[in-house]
Amino acid sequence: MKIVVRVRAMNLTIGAVAIALVISVLATAGKVTTSERRERELDLLSAFRQSDITRLRIERKLGGFVIERESVDDGGIAEWRITSPIQEEVEVFSMERYLGTLEFAGFERVLKPEAIHRKEMGFDDPRWVVHVDMGDIRYRLRLGKDAVSPAGSAYLEVAGENVPRKGIYIIKSSLIRELDAPLDIFRSRSLMPYLSTSLSEIHLDGDGGERRFRRAEGGGWRFDGMAADVNVDRDALDRMLLQFARTKAETFIDIVAAKKALAGDLKIKITLVPKDGSPRGTVSVGGRCPDEPSALVAVRSEPDPVAACVPASIMFGLGMSVVSLKDYSPFYLRTDEVESITIKAGKKVLDFARKEHGYTLRAPEVAEVDAAAGDRRLNTLTGSLGELIEDADLVQLGLQPAQATVVLTRVTDQEKKAFTETITVGTPATDGSVHIQRKSDGAVLKMAPEAARALRADSSLVRELGIFDFGREDIRALELQARGNHQVLTRGESSADQFVMTEPAGYPADHVLVLDLVNRLRKLRATRWAADEDDGTFGFDTPAAVVRFSAQPSVQKDPKWHEFVVGARASDGYFAKESKSSAVFVISRRLVMATRALLINRDHFMISKNLAAKIRLSTPSATVQLIRQGKGFIQGPGQPRLFRSQIEEIIETLPYLLPRGAVHLGAPTPAEGFEQPLLLVDIEALPGHGGGSKARRFRIGNGDSYNFEAIYYARTSDIDATFVLPRQQVRRLLDALPE
Repeated sequence: MKIVVRVRAMNLTIGAVAIALVISVLATAGKVTTSERRERELDLLSAFRQSDITRLRIERKLGGFVIERESVDDGGIAEWRITSPIQEEVEVFSMERYLGTLEFAGFERVLKPEAIHRKEMGFDDPRWVVHVDMGDIRYRLRLGKDAVSPAGSAYLEVAGENVPRKGIYIIKSSLIRELDAPLDIFRSRSLMPYLSTSLSEIHLDGDGGERRFRRAEGGGWRFDGMAADVNVDRDALDRMLLQFARTKAETFIDIVAAKKALAGDLKIKITLVPKDGSPRGTVSVGGRCPDEPSALVAVRSEPDPVAACVPASIMFGLGMSVVSLKDYSPFYLRTDEVESITIKAGKKVLDFARKEHGYTLRAPEVAEVDAAAGDRRLNTLTGSLGELIEDADLVQLGLQPAQATVVLTRVTDQEKKAFTETITVGTPATDGSVHIQRKSDGAVLKMAPEAARALRADSSLVRELGIFDFGREDIRALELQARGNHQVLTRGESSADQFVMTEPAGYPADHVLVLDLVNRLRKLRATRWAADEDDGTFGFDTPAAVVRFSAQPSVQKDPKWHEFVVGARASDGYFAKESKSSAVFVISRRLVMATRALLINRDHFMISKNLAAKIRLSTPSATVQLIRQGKGFIQGPGQPRLFRSQIEEIIETLPYLLPRGAVHLGAPTPAEGFEQPLLLVDIEALPGHGGGSKARRFRIGNGDSYNFEAIYYARTSDIDATFVLPRQQVRRLLDALPE
């Protein structure tokens, strides 16, 4: 029993203490504590609690203003509003900066009562008065006349109601300037009264024509009562909204003068309709700014009328036409916003979704999808552009009934609610293009073949990218058909790595080029899979190349031939397919270049300086002959003299003349310029080093471009073919010769 009584007594005691603490807190709320006084001894205001400030008024002879706190948002930031002489929102950071000035304002010294002469110090007629209402405290800061020292300082009186430490202080000129803030400092620089996220409608009239937008499902926008109510292009609208954000006051001007400037040169009128029923916002832009001709006048007539000069560059975004604002993409969602994709075409279904750093396939089977492959498919779906078709015949285009549907899903973080976008897919045309219809606005678009392929319910996402996997010595023979050339190469008997060219006959193989091609083929990987079947639109009827090779791994008794065909260009390479398969994949441009190259020896232009006895170089204007002397070369008699550095440049360049490749076999064409060559080079070899011939000649013809590189055509007396040499190599020779 005694224990129970003790517990009850203890509870009553704790309760009494808690009540006493609450009463104490309430009683001291708004009061200046001893510790606060001590901490702020060197501050102008001995008490300062920014959260308690509700009103600021600056009183001046030439006009003051009043700022009042409206509320505090969820982030703890106070919202302020100018209530006199205008009604307008306050620029938050300017207000925070001013309050910070008040909080940390210091003083030079405080005057003793016997040193105070109010009239002489100017307090009967102060220059300005700053009123700060902070809870029960009502500060009145009056600025008097200049003080004797320090230079630029002045007298300031701290007075008011419930002010804990009144007095007259001397403050520096820098603090005077900061406290004497003009109204424009506090005004919001943004002329647009609302953020786009709070709007239900946007209207624009003027440059660019009439444009009416309304909010659509999922955060997008549609035209309203015009342009067939199609969707507004997201990126284009973002560029326009960026100019909304850039419509900021550089300087504020008189609203009457601003309207006068607008009257003669109105460029655009913007009307903003909020979702919550707030007053419409109307902003007009145009006319030259009175004091800054390079800027434009902007007038917000409602709410809170204001006029200002704004950058003229905003018109580049505000003047976009209806055509440039229409949405030509199949989907509103961007790649990184899509959570899942479902494509249905009859009984075929392709369904995959994001999973951690990649994707997971949910239909037609369960499997992991490579992140790069999933991103590539999504980028094609969301990034492709089509052609808007007006008055489309849905039946004729195969959209009624539709041949397939594609659904993209996004889950919003805020609502945890799924947002879906759906398009229907029509019948593919003979060229591979297809028409789609957006469910969101009913618009019909014609999509190009490559974009159309991404709309198919195929298995390309889960196909292995590896096409071939052989060892280097497994490849026994090559057969290439491209650009009218037929090349056959087989391994020689002397070395496992050597190939002999049997067709065309009489041409030695370039072992570097051959081995490069072999290495590319034996480990061939697709860049991506394009389609399960060839629909006739991949260019295989007129192939860019046909590649055959035989492979014989050590475990295989006889060599086996493999073949693939290269078709038309893709955005990231070339389409290709194995002859035994209907599936289409994409290979790199570099591999295609290697399969189309003539694999004949390129070493005939490379001249070893240690094996040459004489070198003669002839241009249309001069001839230079270099003769071996010991380990170096000198000029022959009766010719334009070269500096030693020029001779060395020629001798050092010749051993590295390696063509990029041969462009064709047989006689030169007139366009190659060999009838009047740019340069003739004749080499006489040292005895015993001529390789069966003591003399060799090569010619340099016209300049051109080859595979996006500047080149010169070149031919050598050793082989009946035209090659291409890099321009910079030839220029080194030409620049070393006399003009």
